[in-house]
Amino acid sequence: MEEQFYLLWPLAVLLAAAVAVRRRIGVRRAVLVPFLVVAAASFTVGAALTASGSPAAYFVTPTRMWELAAGGLLAVLLADRQPPATIAAPLQVVGIALIATAAIGFTARTPMPGTAALLPVAGAVAVIAGGEVRGLRRIWALPPVRAVGAISYSLYLWHWPVIVFTRVLLERPLDVPTGGAVVVLSLLLATGSYLLVEGPLRRIPIRRAGRVVVVGVAASLLVAGGCALPILRSAAADADELGARAAVLQRQGPAIGWPQLTPVRTGRGPGRSTSSSRTRAPSRTTWRSAAAPSTRCPPPPRSASPATPAAGRRSRWSAIRTSVSGRRPSPASAGSGTGAS
Repeated sequence: MEEQFYLLWPLAVLLAAAVAVRRRIGVRRAVLVPFLVVAAASFTVGAALTASGSPAAYFVTPTRMWELAAGGLLAVLLADRQPPATIAAPLQVVGIALIATAAIGFTARTPMPGTAALLPVAGAVAVIAGGEVRGLRRIWALPPVRAVGAISYSLYLWHWPVIVFTRVLLERPLDVPTGGAVVVLSLLLATGSYLLVEGPLRRIPIRRAGRVVVVGVAASLLVAGGCALPILRSAAADADELGARAAVLQRQGPAIGWPQLTPVRTGRGPGRSTSSSRTRAPSRTTWRSAAAPSTRCPPPPRSASPATPAAGRRSRWSAIRTSVSGRRPSPASAGSGTGAS
């Protein structure tokens, strides 16, 4: 998210400054405009998506840009000024309290980033705005605090993959011991990447900027392609699975479920009235599935009236078997019911 923001933000600031110079207005006032517009629009979209429950509110860049725009606003406002000492110390204390409240009070049920994100963002803005406070400066100068600050960007890059892969491997939510192990592993990986990758790259002298840009673009495209391969393979696998399911259903016919049966009038019974008679024979009713109207069970064959009650029961059982199997019984089984045992 930060990289996408940093690609677009310098262009917006330079454009606002160029417009300010051409129209002879204050550059600071002009630069504040894109910050305010982006912050307001991004916060509105993020709050709306968070309220709707969409995961995009947390992961996509437009819904989180207001958090970075808050830092941009602070940088423009405090470019050549600092708050008075009487305000700086309370401001930092309030900021620390806001951050601690968010870290301790927020749970998995807290909707983020929505309006709840105002609490930690406002705390961070207050701490930065406080600047150099004599009493708190000793805390920020402690070696552990400085070390975490040095590896903060590497830690930001490492912590989320470690959390995700740990949950996938364990197949359960993280408890306190596992969460502690995740924190330790993230710190170790961040320290290693800071010492072996980030630090050496900063010390490399840039003699030919064009080659650096080409190499950077090529590396970015390579990483993007590598990340896109699993997504494309997953999409192809989903398409193949849907095709296989459709082929199976097409061969086997409609799936067996609990269809909603509705009575459909299919015609008159066998005893049709003549033109001279005005009495109509009752129509025959067939139960047809509303989900599959083209699939209709054949009606049971009509047989002669049974001579005895036992023969009648066998005849009805034979008719039920015929309606289930779809085959017509032989005259012997229909009349005597010998195959109904």
